[in-house]
Amino acid sequence: MERRFSAPYWIALIAAPVAAGLRIWALLTDLDESRLPVMGPATIVLSLAALAYLVLAVIVANRSKGRSGRYDVLYYGKGGAACAMIAALMIGLGTLLEFLEALRNGPSMSAPLLALVGMVATICLFVAAGDRRQERKRHEPAEVLPVAYLLIKLLVNFKAWSTDPIILDYLFRLFALIFALIAFFLAAGFVFDQGKPRRTVFFAMGAVFFCAAAVPDGLMDFSLASALLYGGFLLWQLPALWDLAVPRAENPAPAEASEK
Repeated sequence: MERRFSAPYWIALIAAPVAAGLRIWALLTDLDESRLPVMGPATIVLSLAALAYLVLAVIVANRSKGRSGRYDVLYYGKGGAACAMIAALMIGLGTLLEFLEALRNGPSMSAPLLALVGMVATICLFVAAGDRRQERKRHEPAEVLPVAYLLIKLLVNFKAWSTDPIILDYLFRLFALIFALIAFFLAAGFVFDQGKPRRTVFFAMGAVFFCAAAVPDGLMDFSLASALLYGGFLLWQLPALWDLAVPRAENPAPAEASEK
């Protein structure tokens, strides 16, 4: 059997700790006299690194060989499915802790809704991870409902973030949620055999980078929930990057299949 190599997977895997390290550097050093974040050297380096990484992601995604939009390209096997299940567990724990943090900070209408949708999404992710372990009956809602959760989370979080006049407080978390949302949305297309592999590879790579940069924000804010959530979003993308970039030998992509 031909040995498979996924450049997007390895590039994202290497870039993730770099993004996290640069973000930690920025959080520790790019501060004014009042200890508020400013656009300092570390943030500039991180921003340039993100821009360069996204350009590289466009090139790598466009050159990737996996062109099939069928659901079977997301059959992970035991290792990939285990990674996806750990990601689902992290997201579930993060959702629960986020709900408890919201209760401690005061009553809110959005917190119970977000927690409820988050727990349903967690169950769906476990089902989706099981489906992707091997060829079996697909469950469309298990792929679609996590997208709804991420959309609601993005809207709720952005409503809170928009009151903060310092955009650097939430910028990388905002990009992390946007890229994760689009990556989950595009991946859901495969369950209907309408996947867009190259676009999915690009947004999955972006989600890995920005989620890695967002994890230190949660740790610095003493929010384990935030760190677990962004870590889970990151981890969920890795098996997809491994399988989407290179077609399986037993299921070669049709030569004429191309994305529009």
